[in-house]
Parts: sequence; structure tokens; C-alpha cells
Amino acid sequence: MDWLLLGKNKLINIRKFAGPLLYALQAISVLVIAFVSFRLANYDLRVPFNYTGDSVVILMFIKGLILNGWTWDIPQLSAPYGMSAAAFPLMTSFDWMIMKGLSLFTSEPGLVLNLFWLLTMVFSAWSAAVALGFLGVHRAVSLVAGVLYAFLPYALLRNVAHLNLVYYLVPFLSLLAIHIASGLRAANGPWVRRVMYAACLAQGFNYIYFSFFAVLLFGFAAAYAYVNSRSRAAVKVAAVAIGLIIGATAINLAPSFYSWHKDGKPPEMGYKHPAEAEIFGAKIRRMIAPHKDNPVPIIGKWGQADISVGYPNENENVTARLGLAGAAGFLLLLLVSLRLVRPDEVAGDKADTMNSLAALTLFAVLVITVGGFGAIFNLAVAPD
Repeated sequence: MDWLLLGKNKLINIRKFAGPLLYALQAISVLVIAFVSFRLANYDLRVPFNYTGDSVVILMFIKGLILNGWTWDIPQLSAPYGMSAAAFPLMTSFDWMIMKGLSLFTSEPGLVLNLFWLLTMVFSAWSAAVALGFLGVHRAVSLVAGVLYAFLPYALLRNVAHLNLVYYLVPFLSLLAIHIASGLRAANGPWVRRVMYAACLAQGFNYIYFSFFAVLLFGFAAAYAYVNSRSRAAVKVAAVAIGLIIGATAINLAPSFYSWHKDGKPPEMGYKHPAEAEIFGAKIRRMIAPHKDNPVPIIGKWGQADISVGYPNENENVTARLGLAGAAGFLLLLLVSLRLVRPDEVAGDKADTMNSLAALTLFAVLVITVGGFGAIFNLAVAPD
């Protein structure tokens, strides 16, 4: 009997470490895929992966962080008075804290830039896997899906050029929106909310782009939950999440507000116009169109045909391509939202979650697409 008890205890210990071990293997997989795909074996990581456009601005902030301890003021620029970098509200304080940690080991801005971006791919894989696990997806499936999420075309096309748009917190924000829209029915709801509230705070101290859309989704999710289940608790959770993001964002942007109060806004800040919503808005066609070099002939021909037509206003919105797996899921959710597919047939006992996902997806599309409600918001409220 003693050896049976000993074997049982060993099995329990193995299971205890199985989760962290699997996430470590997932991280290694992401880094190996990145190093092989990007041919980094003989690459000098001190050289930025991208050295054009916004990458130069990002590098300016990173070098200011390394030289001066933080990014608000960069005395090495804008002689003779120095540059108030806080006047340009590209505040990604949570990301900067991670970069600050990396800068303890190197003073090379390019290396900090590249390493941080590679790390965010690992973070994205982890957050997606954890979020899917909370939704009841089998661990093996969630780990694989996390790797796919880390390598979305969006991540590769934006890369370090738009480092402020890394999206490793998005799965947590999306999970909270689903949790709210579902009427807080998840069995592990309290744990979900604690983790997601922390994610809301972290997002509030990052770039405002995802914060804005998170607030929109939380608001819609609360309305959806109240209409469908009269859940006042869901409305309260949404209000707390929105309050956390807005509060953290206000604190994060306080240095910018102070700079504007003291010295006025930089004249370059007025370059956004409402009409740009019709130029840079998302296009469903671009979201689902495959790459022209896809190895599957029929899919590759579709991608080639899409490019050959010469559609107008093809710009940054081409980076919204979801990839084959993402496009398939997107189309399925649209079919569910239109009641052309019954959620219980594809999701079983997770039909409520599928319905919530479908409703959130349809709402998001109506906001972000060209000619959508986002354009009306840009005209009526703010062009940004």
C-alpha cells in the first residue's frame, strides 16, 4: 500500500507542475517559430527589425527611457530647452515598465525594442490560452490557439513599427466582455473578474486605442446582458471595468494634460480628420482575404485576385487580415449572429457563450467597418 500512496503523491505533484510546464513549452514554441521564420539565428538583435516610419519615434522613447530613467522629458532633443515628450500622448506606461526591466541588462535601444516585441508574442500566446481556458476550451486546444493568436498577420505586419499596438492584453479584455454579455454565468466568475480587473488596470496604463474599444465592448455587453437576462450584476461589473480603464487612463495621460496646460498642445497634434474613418476603417474583405502566396492553390489564387483588382484606399487596413483560422471563426460568429447557424449545434452547452461572442462580434464590425458607426463617432465626438 505504501508504494501505491507514493505513486499517487508523485502523480499529484506532476499534475501540479503540468500547467506551468505546458505554458513554458508554449513560450519556447513561439520563440522557436519566430527565430526560424524570421531567420534570427545570424541576425544582430541590436539592429531594429524595422527602422522606418513610427519605429523611429518608438526608438526615441526607448532611448529616452534608457538615458533618463523614463520617457516624459528627453533633454537630449529639441535644444536648447529639451523635449517634453509627454506632450505627445503616446503613453504606454505598462509596456515601458517591461522595457525598463529589459534596459537593466542592456543599453541598446534596438535590442530592447526587438526583445520586447518578441516577448509580447509570448505574452499574447499565454493570454489567449488562459482566456480560452476560462471559457472551457481544452488545454491542448487553447495552447495551440494561443500560438496561432501570437502569429496573427496583424502582429507580423505591424511588428515593431507600431509597438504601441501590441495586443497581449486583448484576450483578457475580450474574455471580460464575454463574461459580462453572458450574464456572469461562468462557474469561475469571481476568479475571472479579479484577473480581468487587473487587465483593465494594465490596459489603462497602456495605449488608449484598445482601452477605447474595451470600454465600447463592455458598455454593449452590459446592455446585451440586461436585455437578455435582466442582469444588473453584469451592468455593475461592466461599470467597474469601465471605471478602472478610464481612471487608469486619466492617470496615465496626466503628464500630457499637464504639459498641454503648461505649454499648449504641439501644433502637429491636429492632423486627424473625421474623413479618415472612411479611408482607414476596417474592411470585411481584407479581414478574410488570404495571402497571395498561400501554398494552397485555390486559396492563393483568391489572394492574388483580390490584389489584382486594385481596390481603393488599401492602406493600413490590410494589416487586419485574420488568417485562415481567424477568418473561419469570424464567419462562423457572423452566421450565428444572423441566426443562420444554431449555437447549440456547434457549441453544445456553451451555446450562451457562443451567442454572446456572436453579438459582440457583430457590434464590433458595425463600429469599425468603413461607413460604420465609428465614422459617425469620429464626426460627432472626436476624429481620433
